[in-house]
Amino acid sequence: MFQLHRFAIGFCTAATAALIPLAGFAADARIGVVYRASLGGFPLAKGTLSMVIQGDAYSTQVGLKTTGLGRIAIKSRTNAEAVGWLSGIKISPTRYTMAAITNKKPTNVRMSSGSSGFQKVNAKPRLKKRPDRVPVTGRHRNGTLDPVSAILMPVPRHTKTLSRKACARTLPIFDGWTRYDIKLSYAGMRTVKIKGYKGKVVVCKIRWVPVAGHRPGKGNVKYMQNNRDMKIWLAPVGQLPYLVPLRISIRTKVGQLVVDARKVRVATGRLAQANTE
Repeated sequence: MFQLHRFAIGFCTAATAALIPLAGFAADARIGVVYRASLGGFPLAKGTLSMVIQGDAYSTQVGLKTTGLGRIAIKSRTNAEAVGWLSGIKISPTRYTMAAITNKKPTNVRMSSGSSGFQKVNAKPRLKKRPDRVPVTGRHRNGTLDPVSAILMPVPRHTKTLSRKACARTLPIFDGWTRYDIKLSYAGMRTVKIKGYKGKVVVCKIRWVPVAGHRPGKGNVKYMQNNRDMKIWLAPVGQLPYLVPLRISIRTKVGQLVVDARKVRVATGRLAQANTE
């Protein structure tokens, strides 16, 4: 089956906290988000996100664990962390780690980058060699983001935080095994109300485009590649020039997977620094 936990981490729990200050924006920030995941309306998992931005550096931690009915089918816990540097609207990850255990089977990734992208990669278990698998080369790792850093979505200077342009982006992602693009496009605007945020969000369509490491003929690859029922809702964080995902919905073969924020907390400036001590 398509490794959904990697996709979800890359977006919201990730993935899964799209945050980045603009050049010249000096205030530090700390953000925490609590997510809930459901499949076909039934509780599946809980996710948490914590991000700290200090000057030109960022550090993000995400966690995901199955709960309720989700634990009956799959007992899973995943934690991931990414650190790196910010230069204007450019994101330069330096280290990414991910550790997951699903039904007592561990999965681990450690990656570090150099001047041309991720150079040291250790991902276990290794992908099995198959004649139809598209090989991942050094070129595929150049200029990419890890699944956690990929959700640091900048809002360009002199651009409205909530507009069509918020969705006009393609995220080049390498997760240690596969290289793929996440393409966003504008879908509309909504109004939401949750603890910590009340107001409008911009809704973006999601497209998953495999590049390397995948097997083109596999049914799950074709399904996700042709999936047109995936969306992400992005909300502004106060008056700061970045966005945070409040909701992700993905149509799967067994029902609609929905990850939505239940609580958002934001601190900036001196308060953010005090909270990190």
